[in-house]
Amino acid sequence: MSEQEVSVLVSCFGNHEVKALLMAAFSTNSHQTGHELHFLLNGAQGKKPVWNIPAFRINRWCEEQFLPLGIISGDCETGYMLTSYGGQQVGLAGHLLELSEQYPDISFFGALGASNAKHKGEDQFRKTPTALVYYKIFQAITLLGETPLGAATVVTKTGANFSTVTERLSHLSSHSVLTYTRRLADEDYSFFTLGAHRPEGNPAQYGKEKTWTQMVYDILLEQPNKTFSVEQLYN
Repeated sequence: MSEQEVSVLVSCFGNHEVKALLMAAFSTNSHQTGHELHFLLNGAQGKKPVWNIPAFRINRWCEEQFLPLGIISGDCETGYMLTSYGGQQVGLAGHLLELSEQYPDISFFGALGASNAKHKGEDQFRKTPTALVYYKIFQAITLLGETPLGAATVVTKTGANFSTVTERLSHLSSHSVLTYTRRLADEDYSFFTLGAHRPEGNPAQYGKEKTWTQMVYDILLEQPNKTFSVEQLYN
């Protein structure tokens, strides 16, 4: 199975825990209506269901996301059942639920965002799935192993456009998956402090700015424990 196909499937039932549970609830030999699936899902969660998803939403998920991918067959009147292709994906759903148990503080939506599989009849496997962008972000951060990592570097490694990546980084940060800080246009982003390995005499000249180099060095010497922005040094 290709990276693209896995990502499309994860974008379908990997952005909400109940969707992954729904994969296990679907029958392979009989149709089940949205109401029947609703009661099955609630029953699987015990006496106090965490997710009480109404039947109309289950029908909507089926019509807009599961059916277009060939995971299920049927309709909202006769009900739905798992196809042979869908049956092959139950293991993937189970793996996602296992990860959910290992990391209970991070929701599927928090880690993988919303689904972008919403149009029946559209070839979902030709789209760029939401989960693929998140996967490439995690891959870039893990493989590079650098902290902090600039958004521009992540953009280069993922191949996605800048606005898409920064939007996903903001989403992950808001759900405590990672820490991401964006600099506002009028905020300083470069700061300086006196280094531990300072020269014994005068500092090396920077370009042709001998006077400026000495002036900056003198400012840092006067307050060795303070951090300065470029604007503070200039003023």
